[in-house]
Amino acid sequence: MELSMLYVCSMIAYAVLAVVTLFLRIPAVTSRNMKEKVEFREVLQIARKDPALFVGLINNGLITLFLGGINLLILNLSELQQEPQLMGWIYTVEGTSILIGGLLAKRWIGGKNLVAASTLMLFFFALSQFGMSFAAQKAMVLSSFSVLGFVVAFFFPVLSTIFQKRLPAHQQGRFFSFKSMLDRGCFLLALGITGIGLDLLGISGYLLFIGSITLLSGILTFVYSKKHRLDVRESDEAAA
Repeated sequence: MELSMLYVCSMIAYAVLAVVTLFLRIPAVTSRNMKEKVEFREVLQIARKDPALFVGLINNGLITLFLGGINLLILNLSELQQEPQLMGWIYTVEGTSILIGGLLAKRWIGGKNLVAASTLMLFFFALSQFGMSFAAQKAMVLSSFSVLGFVVAFFFPVLSTIFQKRLPAHQQGRFFSFKSMLDRGCFLLALGITGIGLDLLGISGYLLFIGSITLLSGILTFVYSKKHRLDVRESDEAAA
């Protein structure tokens, strides 16, 4: 598509979204049960005291730092292989994997230890990053992005479920707002870190470096979860 046509399609989509928003009706919610005000620092203290929440935030930040610079990485992979169409293939493969993974996540994860599952996914994240380090081989790059997309579809819903199960209901809104702020900060840092990493280490060197960090994080998370006997399941009741 021409760039001008993309702009036109985007403007039409925004206009439709704006019109649809006018029909939204959000009922007022009155709560007499919870009148206490929960501040961000209180949420941080709770996260530090709960090992499952602490592990979830660390792993979420690590993966977000990588995903925040993935568009820059894909651009560099395409330039390295001198195939502009490679970008489209990568997004197609990754998006299809996310869709398939999302459909299977509920069936495969239900009833299992979510902390252990998130730790296992870190190893698959590392595997995909090591595979991407074969930057000159189109088949390896596409296969690695398919693994990445599949794991992403599992990883973030699992983390969200862990947070929901370990936090009291009246603190979840403030916690997820704080987490969104951290995610936005990580995305901004990711662009700089990815750019510096690609310039200093090259594509393969950067991916081997970030893959090693992810693998080490997975090992440490596994040891830490075993030490503290972390076990969070979808069937658990939310914290009171």
